[in-house]
Amino acid sequence: MNNKRTLKDNFRIVIKNIYVVLIIVVLSVGAFMVYSEKSTIYYESKSIILIKDNEETYSLEKLNTFALYFRTRDLIDSVKKDLELSDVSSKINDNINARVIKDSNYIELIVKNENNLVAKNIIDKSIEKFKDNFTKIYPDLEVITIEQSRANDGYARIDTELYMYVTVISSTILGIVIVLIFGTDNVSIKNHEDMEKYLGLKSLGIIPSNETDSINKKSKKLSLFNKDELNLKIIKDSGSLISESYRMVRTNLDFLDLKVIN
Repeated sequence: MNNKRTLKDNFRIVIKNIYVVLIIVVLSVGAFMVYSEKSTIYYESKSIILIKDNEETYSLEKLNTFALYFRTRDLIDSVKKDLELSDVSSKINDNINARVIKDSNYIELIVKNENNLVAKNIIDKSIEKFKDNFTKIYPDLEVITIEQSRANDGYARIDTELYMYVTVISSTILGIVIVLIFGTDNVSIKNHEDMEKYLGLKSLGIIPSNETDSINKKSKKLSLFNKDELNLKIIKDSGSLISESYRMVRTNLDFLDLKVIN
């Protein structure tokens, strides 16, 4: 018999153990909902500045250097000191993002903080420090604020709907994988149709002798049929596979050319 699982077998295993998949999905979604509700809320403030110099055109490399300056420890520590912030430098650094807008001399600065006013103040103070430090190095440097920072009422958080879909899909896949790895396709053989359906055997009411003991060891032997070298055991057990075999053999004795041996 070929024991290799088919796609149909895998589908049957998943359906049979669908409750396991559902439990994993429910637990994953529940954990995500708790996390999204309990996670820290960060308010976001944004500003855009223009770097100009009448005597020089700055390369992208230099503009990127300017942008990286907003994330340096010296600048952050200076801003923290001026604003009397209790946050450690590394925490503030994780919530500051500065980037050069493509094909331009604009730098976009975004800050997230648990307090919306603090987020705005960090941006304003950072730009002020940037001007003070770099105008000393580049006298012709001009920094123009294109978009003023604001203490937004809205807050930055993860896209709940998107991540909910991701959680459901990933947990469903995980559940199916677990079921296919640890699940079994064990079935109860109750009649000859089940033998053909699950085992791929056509029994015609006859059960090979080496199968009977494993099916029902405690049943009473009723008759023994012998034709050529084929030995069959019929065990009396109402409603069992063996009992059905007995009845089918009794109705087909002439066809099978078998005789009852008392």
